[in-house]
Amino acid sequence: MIKKGLLTLAVVLLFSAATMADEATEAAFPVFTSFQELVDVNCPFLDSCDAGLAVPDNQLLGVEFDGTDYWVTNGGATSHGGTNYLERLDRNCTLIEGCAQNTTSSWGIRDLAYDEGRDILYGSDDYG
Repeated sequence: MIKKGLLTLAVVLLFSAATMADEATEAAFPVFTSFQELVDVNCPFLDSCDAGLAVPDNQLLGVEFDGTDYWVTNGGATSHGGTNYLERLDRNCTLIEGCAQNTTSSWGIRDLAYDEGRDILYGSDDYG
């Protein structure tokens, strides 16, 4: 009788441990059914700006927000005869200023990142 009770208790504890482990795994590694669900959960929507309407360029390659303004780079080969630009837009998506990029790559600077601690905007291009 005691053996049967201990065996039943062991089975119940084993089942409970397995169920709790599954729940802990699901909590630590949630399964998303779509990319949009993943984005909605992990990347809350903060702000937006249609830079394509704000700047006179047609090949926007990089965008970064510095806490105040948006910075946009383009490979303006078609719209500017080969000149690539770095442009600054305010939060309302109004063009504030722009300047030609000092790069020799045909696509120019892209893939922007902002370092708030140093107040530096980084970008990459084909030649380093």
